[in-house]
Amino acid sequence: MANNYKTSTKVLKKAQTHYYVACNFASKVRASYNDEFARDEKSGDTILVKRQNSMISSTSQVLAPNEVSESTDALVLNMWNQVSVVNADKDLMLAISDKDETLLKDMGHRMAMDVEKRHIVNALAGIAFTTGTAGVAPTGQTPFGYSKGIFNKIGTGDDKRYAFLTSDTETAIIGGQQTLFNPNAEITEEFHKGEIGMIAGILSYTNDILGSGGIPTGTRNVATTRTVTGYTAGSAGPTTQTPASITTSGGTSGETVLAGETFQINGCYYVGPAGQTSQVFQGVVSANATADGSGNLTFTFMPVLVLSGAGQNISAAPSGATITFYGAASTTFFWNIVMVPKFYSLGSSRLMDPGPSATMYSQNEYKGMNMRIWEGPDIYQSTKPLRLDSLTGGVTHYTPNVVPAVRVACAG
Repeated sequence: MANNYKTSTKVLKKAQTHYYVACNFASKVRASYNDEFARDEKSGDTILVKRQNSMISSTSQVLAPNEVSESTDALVLNMWNQVSVVNADKDLMLAISDKDETLLKDMGHRMAMDVEKRHIVNALAGIAFTTGTAGVAPTGQTPFGYSKGIFNKIGTGDDKRYAFLTSDTETAIIGGQQTLFNPNAEITEEFHKGEIGMIAGILSYTNDILGSGGIPTGTRNVATTRTVTGYTAGSAGPTTQTPASITTSGGTSGETVLAGETFQINGCYYVGPAGQTSQVFQGVVSANATADGSGNLTFTFMPVLVLSGAGQNISAAPSGATITFYGAASTTFFWNIVMVPKFYSLGSSRLMDPGPSATMYSQNEYKGMNMRIWEGPDIYQSTKPLRLDSLTGGVTHYTPNVVPAVRVACAG
């Protein structure tokens, strides 16, 4: 019987279908594809992607210069993901329908898990605002409603808002609300299915990568409250952003703060498009730092501080203020994410062709994500290794007076 394994393009598209079914975070953020690398028209490993605009709003009849800048962020392609398997002689005669069940579904799913985890880790390290109680699973919608309020006041006008929840968080919320509804209510069905479709008006998805090993947690080793003794504001240029920095006292020698930890500047508030809000200003540490022998700690953070003008995002300079790090030291807790798609970009590029050594080869870009599949012979083992791979990168977009994503704490 003839081998009806079909074409390489059909095989790749089958694997891509399973990849996108398995993804929810990576398929909801912005995607930026660039094929110039493979056509010898671009060198290096960087794609410039557009940052969300920062606009000037005025009540004056006189129109002031409106500096709506087409600013960009550098997205570096530095995340290589590949899934491979060795086909024996007996596997080579399978029809594509058989390959789909025995091979392509697993390859696409595994690729999705790898890509999801790396980009979730990268994204979490760039989310400044945090709600919820550290170490306690939310049993109601309050932390998510609070997040929704942040978007409405100092967030983005994008109407697409998504929540990604660990199963523990999802189950706790459903269980905490089941007594509020009669047996025929939708919440009852959600309770039995163990899945919420919407929470506080935000579309929600289960993503247990958030509660898995390797994902940043709230565990830290630094004094909860410190006093600000100095700061630099940082800058948000048209193509790069320089993090702000802050120097604090009030700790002990050797204490460490890690990239991705969040803190608030007490007495300083966010300034949004409509003016000062009631939201205490929060920042996210951008690089690991260790206190000196006197307990003084200097670290960098985002977003940058804009103290005046159209892009102002903080009510006052932080000099002399106290800062409070989120959660208690040495307490482990996981995160949920509430976001709009514009807060993070996932980029990919076309890869090189493997040449005549490949007996089957194809690559395809779908919704901004490029994948390559190829197969080649191993005459010594009488096998044909099959490889599915991609090269991606990701970047968090900061606009001074916009909060595009929020972390919600849950139990550790």
